[in-house]
Amino acid sequence: MNRYIRRFLRLYEGFVVSGAIILFGIAAVVFGVIPGIGATVDLYGRMGELQKETDALSGKLAYLQSLDEESLRGQFAVLLSVIPQEKSVSTIVETIDGLVARAGVHITDMMIAGPGSIATGSGAKSTGSLKVKGVPFLPFSLNISGSYDQIQNFFGLVNQVRRLFTVENFDLSIVPSGETQARIALGAYYQPLPTKLGNVKTPVLKLSQIEVALLEKLSSYQDLTLSSAIELTPVVNDGTRDPFRH
Repeated sequence: MNRYIRRFLRLYEGFVVSGAIILFGIAAVVFGVIPGIGATVDLYGRMGELQKETDALSGKLAYLQSLDEESLRGQFAVLLSVIPQEKSVSTIVETIDGLVARAGVHITDMMIAGPGSIATGSGAKSTGSLKVKGVPFLPFSLNISGSYDQIQNFFGLVNQVRRLFTVENFDLSIVPSGETQARIALGAYYQPLPTKLGNVKTPVLKLSQIEVALLEKLSSYQDLTLSSAIELTPVVNDGTRDPFRH
């Protein structure tokens, strides 16, 4: 048996060596070259993705650097005065007080629903806060009286102030004295600030012309929470102790 094997090897030695080299080459291609090519292709693909992300971040950085910080602060302050991040009952009262003074009407009653509940997202769920188009909404009612023209003036001013109100419904009545009374159901919007930052890959959207025009319009509205503070006049001391002076 061994003699036949040795004879076969002597006769086909060249073919055996060549076959072994071919098999080794095929194994090298299958187990070495092909995986290497796949890894190289994956690497180039990843490099392409990284390049796209780098370009996107570079564009975002360039846009952010082009913005004026003071302008952004001013726009943010305007937006917070229009729709604050909490219910801000004090700004509601101050704005209504300013509207009443400018319209010349008299306020006889005011009721705010649930002013003490918190304004966070979890609080909105737990307290059942109302929402209009996805924005939290604090309802309140108001009774005012005055002449018909004064009542009409109040309705004309209510949508021209920074603190954004919506008139849900109202009821007018005229008493025998000729005075007009109005029972109004209103609502004040508020929106808690986001607690999570967006993905770094998310592009920064520029304000559209409509949004810029809307922001300018809101900026032109008067903020009655800043102008409603009444400057107190000094009281002349007549010998009695002023209880408001420390």
